[in-house]
Amino acid sequence: MLSYIDILKGVPMKFKSLIFALVPIIFFFNSIVEAKETYSDSISDFYGVKNLPLLPGDYNFVYADEITRDGYFTPVENFQNSRPNISIQGEIRTGNVETFSSDQNSISLSFAVLQEDSVETDLRKTFYACNVVRDVTELVTSNIEVFDDYQFVEYCSFIFPEFNSVSFNYNYCSDDCIELQYNFFLSNFKDPSKEVIGELGMRIFNNLDRALNGIYYDFNFVESYLN
Repeated sequence: MLSYIDILKGVPMKFKSLIFALVPIIFFFNSIVEAKETYSDSISDFYGVKNLPLLPGDYNFVYADEITRDGYFTPVENFQNSRPNISIQGEIRTGNVETFSSDQNSISLSFAVLQEDSVETDLRKTFYACNVVRDVTELVTSNIEVFDDYQFVEYCSFIFPEFNSVSFNYNYCSDDCIELQYNFFLSNFKDPSKEVIGELGMRIFNNLDRALNGIYYDFNFVESYLN
């Protein structure tokens, strides 16, 4: 997986967490893990997250790596036993994970759950991903709220026409950090305008906030925006 060092100067190579706002390369991963569970609605008790919310659809894992506190990565082969004190990053998708690039209806979720007192978490708290824009014309919405030292929530959305891609990025850091990036094919939208993409993004972000704070949420509206 491409590391942050390929995009952000001064960030160590071993900090390989998700590249949200910058490069929509998510469609090109094809390493399939052995974990074959299918998930919908949410994933419960996932690496310290009580309820990891999912947009509509049935999701299967494409790849995942557990991350030790000192920054080493180990591929995950079994998700039956969630480990709340271990960090993890990875990707799950709806549809056929092996033919994702030709499945216009698929949705991809890249994620990272970075636990407190780890190298990855400390480094992640040193910058805001939504501030790092590859091309300003691709940016649809962006908002960053800083609550205290190294505690923040940021969300932003992007359209990448050259990749036929739309991404909605939600990142939250307190003691630990959660990063979520939902990716869609641009051609799967009924209306691919920035106004409509921005509207959908705000509705997704608001419900992600509710979900991660244990408040009732509903993502059924997402399907009304898609072909």
